[in-house]
Amino acid sequence: DTYISSVFSESGSLWMGTRKGLCVLDVASGASKIFLKDRTVNVIYKDKGGIFWIGLAGSSDGLWRMEKSNTGNYTLTKFGDNNTLKLSAQSITSITEDDAGRLWVGTINGGINIISAARNEIAYLQAGKQGGLISNNINNVYNDPLYPYMWISYRDKGLARVSANNTGNYIFTNYSHDNQNK
Repeated sequence: DTYISSVFSESGSLWMGTRKGLCVLDVASGASKIFLKDRTVNVIYKDKGGIFWIGLAGSSDGLWRMEKSNTGNYTLTKFGDNNTLKLSAQSITSITEDDAGRLWVGTINGGINIISAARNEIAYLQAGKQGGLISNNINNVYNDPLYPYMWISYRDKGLARVSANNTGNYIFTNYSHDNQNK
């Protein structure tokens, strides 16, 4: 597939998200393996614990956890399939980790899912709830390495800066372009 939506490089391997799955290429040998065949991979993220998170496009494809075993093989598990944790939407656009180890998962039509560092709880940030998001169509989520902010780009409404106050609630500052360039 010539369409490549995301790339991740690690230890001689190149991970590529395509419309035909996740391709892991051994750069030295040229050998490759395909995972999640015939699914569109939007984003590849490796968390601080070394676990890969793969975000797929589509109404039912969702978020996948990918771990390497001691034998060198990978195990894929769809997030939410074996427990009560469910994402607000299944089309994933962005994955990042905050300083506390929580995964922030951006979606189309579902806002943001914040998965706890222990991966056993989930919180939802959605438009009209939490008093902050102005759209549930998320393009990207970025953890600012210089300031205590998460930045959210919307597909249709601009940009938001998110910080946490001392009570654990989120504070949103939304920015959008208007015709007066303000």
